Amino acid sequence: MSLWNPLSNDFLINPYLTYEAIRNESPVYLTQTGEYVITDYHLVSQVLKNKENFLVGNSKEWLERSIVYFKYKGKDFSAIEKAINSFILLINPPRHQVMRKFIMDAWQDREVDAIILNNCKVLINNIENDTFDFIESFAAPLPPMTICNILGLDLATYQSLRFHGEQMIKALDFYLRLEDLVKIDQSAKAFVGIFKEFVRKPPAKGLIRRLVDLNKSKSDFLSQDELVSICIFLFVAGEETTVSFLSASIYNLLKENRWNDLDRFDTEIIINELLRYDGPVQLLGRITAENVELEGYKIPARSSVILCLAAANRDPKEFKNPDKIDFERGSRHLAFGTGNHFCLGDWLAKKQTQIALEALYKNYPGLYLTEQDLKWKNQLAIRRLEKLYLQFKS
Repeated sequence: MSLWNPLSNDFLINPYLTYEAIRNESPVYLTQTGEYVITDYHLVSQVLKNKENFLVGNSKEWLERSIVYFKYKGKDFSAIEKAINSFILLINPPRHQVMRKFIMDAWQDREVDAIILNNCKVLINNIENDTFDFIESFAAPLPPMTICNILGLDLATYQSLRFHGEQMIKALDFYLRLEDLVKIDQSAKAFVGIFKEFVRKPPAKGLIRRLVDLNKSKSDFLSQDELVSICIFLFVAGEETTVSFLSASIYNLLKENRWNDLDRFDTEIIINELLRYDGPVQLLGRITAENVELEGYKIPARSSVILCLAAANRDPKEFKNPDKIDFERGSRHLAFGTGNHFCLGDWLAKKQTQIALEALYKNYPGLYLTEQDLKWKNQLAIRRLEKLYLQFKS
């Protein structure tokens, strides 16, 4: 019987039990469907840094295979391919570095802290009841509000973008059903239409305006489709990771009675340990470019490889008492990967969570979990709670 059953309810509730069982069986585990699952910290780190033998794009290739398969059954999902054409997570060097530098040249991160803090204040002021769903009231609206401000979009459009962003993030998963592809395709078409118009007529200020102007100064270095895809990527990548990490951080701090540690430890230290303990990005994909051997484990060419970042971050060979939160351990986590594909969306998730935790603790030092049966969204790459009810006392 295979230990790898990522679509089961037990896995969604607690994947860490599966990660531990697989690591004990083999740190490079061959699944019943032919993928290699890697759970060892040092092996995951090796693969992430390996530019020659492992190609990024596992998710994209699997997605494209599904698109081709359903195309022959009369289903057209080409809008998905168009939308994710320039997702930085799915592009290999050297194009990855070129496009990343292009975005960084237009990015003005000094404005971001003020935007996030202001959004936190608005959302806190809108909380009226002493018992509330933290995700619906705070964690879910914060990222689209922030990225709309950064991109220069009217906040009146963010509810629609937020919905489509939640659908699009599923494109990063590994096992997709027809109904998943239908939803992703619908949101991809909506995203492409919305951002194509914004690229054609950019807002007066914000990142879209700067991207378009920079592109013109470089003699149209990027096509319109690439600019549209970058805008979609920036919106989607920072959204789900922030909702996931922020809600999980609140939950774990309160569950483990560590909320008051926000008054004892530097917030950046807390953030790094929470990323190790229960980071948002659980799984990444790679494809072997050729036959590879990792410390005696052989993986054939063109094999699909699943890197369990969350498992690596709880590897007992690397972290003492890995299932415990310890703000004094000095975490060397792989929560957002390492090497070429360290992502702007990940940086934004970390920044938003840090500022949000500080603002929430300042306003609600007496914050509690309510009794509840937790439910997790049916997605694998980014693990996320559906609801999280909290209570505060003045």
